[in-house]
Amino acid sequence: MSGRPVLARRWITGAVVALAFTMTARAADPEAQRPFRDVRGTVVRVSETPADEGATLDLVVTLDDGGEIVLRLGPAATIRDAAWTVEPGHSIRARYFVGGGEPADVQRVRNEATGRTLRLRCIHGEPLWGAGGLSERGPGRGAGPRDRGGSDGRGPSR
Repeated sequence: MSGRPVLARRWITGAVVALAFTMTARAADPEAQRPFRDVRGTVVRVSETPADEGATLDLVVTLDDGGEIVLRLGPAATIRDAAWTVEPGHSIRARYFVGGGEPADVQRVRNEATGRTLRLRCIHGEPLWGAGGLSERGPGRGAGPRDRGGSDGRGPSR
């Protein structure tokens, strides 16, 4: 009978070590998807916030389910270059990353008034504007493999 408590302790120790290893592996995995939340709301204010590398475009949004949030889209110049626009009073749908505070980094945003969607970051939270992957492909569609162009840079590969 004295073997059972020892066996139980070894099992518990093994389970704790396995759990700690799994959590450490997830935290160290740069490919891990960041948690996000989808929201709908009405834009109250559009502002450009000064930053080291140029102004960033921020939206203050009153959420349809109550409350207010500040959403950070990305570099204002890049968003202007993509010809994506938004004004106070426009309804939007946005997916933003949780856990980073406010302003919350937006993964993608759709302006319901114009019908245009802009994808700003990959699901891991990495910005797409530095990699040339910022995309606006119309209703609810983000960048796909054909958006990135062929190896010669002249267009989609087929």
